[in-house]
Amino acid sequence: MLEKSKKKGIIDYLNEVNNTIRDLKKHISGFSNGECVLAYRGEPMDYGETSLMPSIFREKYTLKDELNLLDLICDYEIVDKVNLKNIEKAIESQHYIAISRLLDITFNILPAIYFACSQREDKDGKIYIFAFPEYFSPQSNYIENFYSSLLDEKSFNSPFFGDFKVITHGYNNERMKLQSGGFILFPGQKYRKIPKCYYKEIYIDKKDKQLILDELSAFFNISEASIYPEKDKRASLIREKVKRIQSIKRYDTEITVDLEVRAYLDRLTFEMALRKEKNEDTKKITRIFRKEIADLIYYIDNSGIGNGDSDKKNKVNLKNECESTFNFYKKVIRKGGK
Repeated sequence: MLEKSKKKGIIDYLNEVNNTIRDLKKHISGFSNGECVLAYRGEPMDYGETSLMPSIFREKYTLKDELNLLDLICDYEIVDKVNLKNIEKAIESQHYIAISRLLDITFNILPAIYFACSQREDKDGKIYIFAFPEYFSPQSNYIENFYSSLLDEKSFNSPFFGDFKVITHGYNNERMKLQSGGFILFPGQKYRKIPKCYYKEIYIDKKDKQLILDELSAFFNISEASIYPEKDKRASLIREKVKRIQSIKRYDTEITVDLEVRAYLDRLTFEMALRKEKNEDTKKITRIFRKEIADLIYYIDNSGIGNGDSDKKNKVNLKNECESTFNFYKKVIRKGGK
């Protein structure tokens, strides 16, 4: 009886999640009016170095393997749809084969808690709470072209390897619908970790897992068999999203070096500000910022921009934009810093 009284249930952990979200928003409000995208991921244990790593990197698949996989899920009729976009194939591959450069996340905390408790009763579970500056629809032409350019070894305008994209859930996939699921899409041929400033972690004690699973089923009808089958909520959900989502005009259907550089600079300044608001050491933030800018300049120098006079001028302008962004925010980071 004494041991049972020490267990924490779903309400206890939801309160902890709520306090963590408040803390995240408090940090973010210092530079962006609290506007951010909240997302979650549950893992049944701490996977150490492979935590938050998509399977394609964890299992060391090559680009050729990835291309073959996209063909095979159609050849073997893993999916029954025709004329799927490449990003849709990757999503289906992640759901049915669990191999892709996509990392599963959810925009609903309850499925994340479920996944943190549903396996490994001998290990503490783990919940990740993310705060991102923006996200994209899986149906957008921009995301399709972004992903397709990753698959094209001959592409002159391949995305910057550090510019991960957050993709929302949609209703074209049953499992995504039930889990309020989305993804983080990782570019590049090598895994690059998500900086820790984008998330906080909560551990679920292994002794609490079964109680939480029982309460999720009893209170919220969340189990292996059933997660949120409420079809009548679609219309109001869409209307609400239309009110909240602002159109980002810079993301057209074409992937260009200019677009990638400016998009990454925007996210990089969000990241640096987030680090500052979390009171990370200012010298450390500046070092990280300098390294990111150096990588971005290397990307510009080795991009598909041509060698004509106008192209060279464009490269110089982009590199100057990177340097001026660094110099400006370096002063911001140091001002009132640690």
